[in-house]
Amino acid sequence: MNGQKTPRVHRIGYGILSFFFAGGVTVVFNVLLNPSIFLILPVVFVTLWSGIYLFLDWLFVQRPERVKKNVPTTSEEWRRKQKDFYDSLPR
Repeated sequence: MNGQKTPRVHRIGYGILSFFFAGGVTVVFNVLLNPSIFLILPVVFVTLWSGIYLFLDWLFVQRPERVKKNVPTTSEEWRRKQKDFYDSLPR
């Protein structure tokens, strides 16, 4: 990131959304496998929660900044890049 912090509301929202997704997958994991293995469930939940949280942070915060760097946003910048490209071609 370029020094800007993620607003606190976004971080809380990512945490809540990750909690529900990870909880749902953990419940399905518990139902599909033997319900007597309770020791692995916290590990599954924490791993999924942190992975989903980091993915949401990347998807909505870090990725748009990378896209802004790569995709020209103004028509002037697009024309400049197009002119530079055509000027670089051999004549």
